Amino acid sequence: VTAGVFGRIVESMAALPSEIVIQERGCALLWVLALEEENRLNFVRADACASVVGALRSQLTDEDVVTAALGAIKPLSVVDYGRKALEAVGAAEVVAHAMLKNASTARFQAEGCVILSNIAVDINNNCVTVTSEDELDAILGAMVEHHTDSAVLLQAIFVLKNLTFSERNLRSIAEHGLPVEDLLENARFAAEGSRADIDLLLMRMKKMRSVIAEEATRRSQEEAVAASSFTSQLLPAPAQETNQTREPSPVRETNQTRESSPAREMNQTQTHADPALAEEVQRSAMSSGERGDFESALTQLHVALRMKRSFYGEGAANDDLVHVMNCIGYLSVLIGDLPAAVGWYEESIVTQ
Repeated sequence: VTAGVFGRIVESMAALPSEIVIQERGCALLWVLALEEENRLNFVRADACASVVGALRSQLTDEDVVTAALGAIKPLSVVDYGRKALEAVGAAEVVAHAMLKNASTARFQAEGCVILSNIAVDINNNCVTVTSEDELDAILGAMVEHHTDSAVLLQAIFVLKNLTFSERNLRSIAEHGLPVEDLLENARFAAEGSRADIDLLLMRMKKMRSVIAEEATRRSQEEAVAASSFTSQLLPAPAQETNQTREPSPVRETNQTRESSPAREMNQTQTHADPALAEEVQRSAMSSGERGDFESALTQLHVALRMKRSFYGEGAANDDLVHVMNCIGYLSVLIGDLPAAVGWYEESIVTQ
């Protein structure tokens, strides 16, 4: 059949996109023509793939259109140039939507699984495309809806086996909300011809779940290390005797009024408290930081700093004050306020 014949069919379907009968008859005619291998190249050249997929997309719930469209897509999906043309017009996603919309129709589920497998597998390049969430929903949903139908299960297991040659697909299947292993074990009895594929899938799933578990453990360990690092940053410095006379810093006059950090103006009344209460506030800040409440931790550290300044004296050069300033700078980094962090680190340097 010449390309001109395909062209006329495509033109007719494009001229009346909302006419269900025209779309169904066009898909049916293309289906018949696509069954002959020598016609498939002209099918693709005439852009008939887009016409069929478009008809399916617009008439997902019309049984006749779905039947004819899937029938036309299937033979195209087995040849590489047809597979590429279907992939280019998003056929896999539309087929998945058709499966989801017609979940109770077993033949649509079986045909859909075959098509999804054919489109996903690039034999020439020995690779598998990454599947979408909708495609996985359609395949696994077919296994749930038709858990006793051997024809559906055979095709669903076959496409899953092919998809899991890709590690990304395997991970997506393992992380899917449905109990995939249970579905496979159930299929072992309903689809005896797929037992070898089921064993292979279960083995792959087990390995992937082990990888996912190891990653989760590693993340937990990293979070624990980060929390420990945070705790060490906020641990109070060794307490100093407050009744000792301290020599004034050679670079600062102790009787000068000390300005607050240029990066963070607190605008609060100076708090007077004893050392024990200041340490308690600092420990509370540490607890807030460990919970990830960095803003609260910052507020409490500012309070602790004012309290310590009240009994060390304004302008005092003191390791305890330096430690609190460094903690404030560290928290400022964590919340992304780098200018404030720089300001507090600079102030801690001149306070030493």
